[in-house]
Amino acid sequence: MITDAENRIISVNPAFCTITGYDSQEVVGKNPQFLSSGHQDADFYSSMWKDLTTRGCWQGELINRCKCGKIYPEWLSITTLYDSHHCVTNRIGIFSDISYRKTAEEHLRNLALHDNLTGLANRSLLVARFELALANARRNGEPLGLLFIDLDDFKGINASFGHGIGDEVLKEVAHRLQGLFRANDTVCRLGGDEFLVVLNSVGSPSDAARAAEKVLDVLLPPLETSVHSIRLTPSIGMVVYPDDGADINTLIRNADLAMYRAKQQGKNRSCFYDPGLNDSGKNH
Repeated sequence: MITDAENRIISVNPAFCTITGYDSQEVVGKNPQFLSSGHQDADFYSSMWKDLTTRGCWQGELINRCKCGKIYPEWLSITTLYDSHHCVTNRIGIFSDISYRKTAEEHLRNLALHDNLTGLANRSLLVARFELALANARRNGEPLGLLFIDLDDFKGINASFGHGIGDEVLKEVAHRLQGLFRANDTVCRLGGDEFLVVLNSVGSPSDAARAAEKVLDVLLPPLETSVHSIRLTPSIGMVVYPDDGADINTLIRNADLAMYRAKQQGKNRSCFYDPGLNDSGKNH
């Protein structure tokens, strides 16, 4: 796109028309501002024009709108041309639609932060969400709850029905857990058949216990897979910040110990952590 000294479009190439949806006769004589999507504020354009005025060039990312109304991200470079008296004669804008790149970046970011099988948060996102929840808990003086969920005898499902059915079970468990909790809580798959839930702003340990009971209830109905209807139960370990630990590693370790106590007590139940579990350890 080429503009004159008054920032009126005097020429566009076929690629401009392909990306924006406008024919050249529709845009010649117009200020390029008509492409604006409204996503950039006045300060953005003020900074851009400051660079164009002082340096004669600018480049960066912005969101524009094509003729059909669709918005798209673009990478734009603008160069100013001058005459022999250093007066502006033209500006040349070269831009690329970077929608594909942005989509690919988002996909990679999603892969980095979510479990590939279930779509739940992975450990990396769990840590980030927990640190945010911890900061809020400290600021508001409210406890946090953690539930460590392990599926009872899950290895038997893989052995009896195959890993494909086992994956279907894990995805269905993840779906039920995700539908059970609030958006500001975090449901994470730690790996294998282990899940962790961070409960924001629990008023007391009894709130964590009620959340654990909901998990037991939601996993009670059989899980329907493509081949089999499978019943399965969880064992759940419960901890509360700050009583049971001040950091995520300590809380997960203690919740893990409490979960193994639940298994020892007969499975399909929940158990709170107590310091005595550190001495007894895990009994597989």
